[in-house]
Amino acid sequence: MASPTIQWAKGAGVLRVVARPGPGTHLAPEVPFRCLLDNEQGRRVRWSTEVASGRRRTLLKLPLPPDPERQGWTLEVRAAVCNDDESICSPFVATARIAAGSMSGPVSLQDLPPVQSLVPGPVDAALKQGRPVLVDFSASWCPPCDRLRDEFLHEPRWEKLLSSFSLVVLDADDPSSFPAKERYQVGAYPTLLVLSQDGQILDRMVGFDGASRTAERLKSLLAGSPGDASSASLLAVRRLLASGEQAAAWKQLRVALGIPPAAATGSFDETVLPGFGYELLALGAELSTTLAPESSVLLARAAAEVAPSPGLAAGHVDSGAQVLDQLGRAEEAESLRSAFEERLAAVVGARSLVTLTIAEDSSSLDAELFVHPSEVQTDYARAAWYRAQWAANGDRRLLFAEAAIRLAASVLMSPHATREESRGGTPRRLSLPDSLLQPELRNRLYGAEGAVHDLLTALGRAGLPDVAEPIGDTMVELFPKSFSWHFRRAGFRLEHRNGEGAVASARLALKHSYGDNHLRACHRLGRALLAVGRPGEAVEVLEDGLAQRVPEEQRVRTHRYREQLSVLLASARAELGRDEVRPREGASP
Repeated sequence: MASPTIQWAKGAGVLRVVARPGPGTHLAPEVPFRCLLDNEQGRRVRWSTEVASGRRRTLLKLPLPPDPERQGWTLEVRAAVCNDDESICSPFVATARIAAGSMSGPVSLQDLPPVQSLVPGPVDAALKQGRPVLVDFSASWCPPCDRLRDEFLHEPRWEKLLSSFSLVVLDADDPSSFPAKERYQVGAYPTLLVLSQDGQILDRMVGFDGASRTAERLKSLLAGSPGDASSASLLAVRRLLASGEQAAAWKQLRVALGIPPAAATGSFDETVLPGFGYELLALGAELSTTLAPESSVLLARAAAEVAPSPGLAAGHVDSGAQVLDQLGRAEEAESLRSAFEERLAAVVGARSLVTLTIAEDSSSLDAELFVHPSEVQTDYARAAWYRAQWAANGDRRLLFAEAAIRLAASVLMSPHATREESRGGTPRRLSLPDSLLQPELRNRLYGAEGAVHDLLTALGRAGLPDVAEPIGDTMVELFPKSFSWHFRRAGFRLEHRNGEGAVASARLALKHSYGDNHLRACHRLGRALLAVGRPGEAVEVLEDGLAQRVPEEQRVRTHRYREQLSVLLASARAELGRDEVRPREGASP
């Protein structure tokens, strides 16, 4: 197979990367054409993705970071090339050293590293490399997926640990990932699967609870023989759970925790629990939520008591209280939340006081808070988020604002702040949106998409759309071809601006969409068109979305998205019928 030729050149604030396939080949259109620009100081400056365009040339333009001449960079290009008869496709990676002052040059092809592109059978290909395999199912619109990528998979701190695995990253929206999602029964994102060299599922991590916890789970798998009976039980239960054997996993977990068979679907004497470690209790609380709700409440409470951080404790309290609500025991649920709310407030306050001021016109949010490593600050933000959901209306706004300012701090402050920095010194002052909009700080925003997504959500919940909007606009500028940021801005304008400007943003999201997120974009554009009184156009957009091929796989979200489109289409047609009888005043043509 002829290798592609790749060239780069610098223009006015732009890096142009051009790939030309060799004779008889073309770039695989189903594999995103990815470029990574790295400042070689441990931080990714720019990561861009778009689908290959044209059979003879693909061009990608990357905005250059501020002061580009002060340092050299490394450019990395990932894609796949196919024979024109589609008989074989092969992924490739290419790199180039871009020295300060240089204007253009070639990109050299390298041996493919463990990270696999989206080609048929990437998991099977990774298994042949003789290492355990990590399979990351992620989506471009998923903030926890972005955090997993930015804070763990791309974080230099964990590079040595990750080198023990072959990493396969699958885009959950791309149809090429559907067979793997069906095969491994994946329906939530991110899902991180750990496979042994022979393909057995060793662990399944759904969601992202922070880099340290993820790292500890991987280290325990690499360690081989567990050091004690509790660790052995934990690994065995996780393996059963990862393989979809929930009933067997719950049975083994009950034995490990000493829960008698008679309490398999009910409650038990919770005095037997204090001697067990957090991970075992946390897994028990999660697993028993549907299998044994009464037990789940007690396990969630026990896990919260010994949780290593306030944010994790808050998550268990919230889960236990939700189960109580579902059991019709609302007073107990409220009592559980109230008791832990006071304790969490005391713990976080003792470790990290924060002083907040919201401008009278709600246009800015100012705060003073102490320095912490990013992961600690994110955990405190999680605790504030849960407390906000439990609080009365008067306190809710300030708690969501606290979550937002702590997430901003996790982006702006050192990701590896030392204990000395955390303990002493003066508080740092932050002001949103200004503190995030400084030109010299844009590089940090490039590598913190997930945290910024969560930050904007918290600001919205705090009733601060004027603070959130310029931050969201900046992310659109930084990622002009990103589906997720146009999609988010369209949603923001629907929720906070009465739909004004939502149609334009939703059209851009649709332009940069593919696979399942094309259906999501059609739905959002349909909503935006209905919001501004254009049901006829909404019907056309929604019908176009439903005209896409229906996948054979049953465990993919495509079917759910199609149902949502069908419901909205019925509403749009009904609205169109009413407008044909009585045109809406002031509707756009």
